[in-house]
Amino acid sequence: MDSTQDITKVDPVSLIIRYVVVDYEEKSFRIMESFLGFYPLINHGTEDNVNLIYELLNNLDIKRCRGQGYDGASVMSVAYTGVQKRISDVVSSASYIHCTVHNLNFVNSNIAKSSQKVALFFDVVQNTFLFFSKSAPDGHR
Repeated sequence: MDSTQDITKVDPVSLIIRYVVVDYEEKSFRIMESFLGFYPLINHGTEDNVNLIYELLNNLDIKRCRGQGYDGASVMSVAYTGVQKRISDVVSSASYIHCTVHNLNFVNSNIAKSSQKVALFFDVVQNTFLFFSKSAPDGHR
């Protein structure tokens, strides 16, 4: 579960679930991953995120959840009040793991910042984006 504000200023949340399909006759299993879609996130509080998860997984038995992974945002990861804690309170077997894709992104970001030319390139790209996004007429943002 992750979100990034788009050009319309809406925060679409992407939700991906990973699950195991067991073939008892063949004594084998397959790990599957399914993209459930993008969903608008109106507010960004813990309660809003938890409610969205429950709403999207309403046909699945949440008690069968064995793990959860999010970015490091405090609303998601804080051990006492974050989404991962709220889900773990309901399903104690749903261990939280910081999303490895976000860790890879942090590594790539730090590598890019270590090169002055790469950092300058991304600075120009960011400033160009900001210029065009702020100069659009009000009805076209």
